[in-house]
Amino acid sequence: MVKNEEQAINFLKKNHYYRLSSYFIPFQYPKNSQNKDTFKNETTFEDIILLYDFDTNLRKFVFNCLSELEIILRAQISHIHSKKYKPFGYIQDENSLKKTDEN
Repeated sequence: MVKNEEQAINFLKKNHYYRLSSYFIPFQYPKNSQNKDTFKNETTFEDIILLYDFDTNLRKFVFNCLSELEIILRAQISHIHSKKYKPFGYIQDENSLKKTDEN
């Protein structure tokens, strides 16, 4: 059921149907039932959009946290490396992480 047809059309213009279709699954009967590929009663398009929006926001939050973690880890690696090999130690090949014949 679609409560707001104009909103649904605008959403689908911006987001491809097949991108959205994976969010149908929790709102449909199981694949091994007689009603497979049928939406459960009282399911609305807006319910699916809410799940889609939640997933989008969760993904943004997680990637933001991972990005911050990456920066912290790179800073720590840089700090440890410069402490061990001095500030310009990264210039010398023997201090790099590149693969050599000895590895």
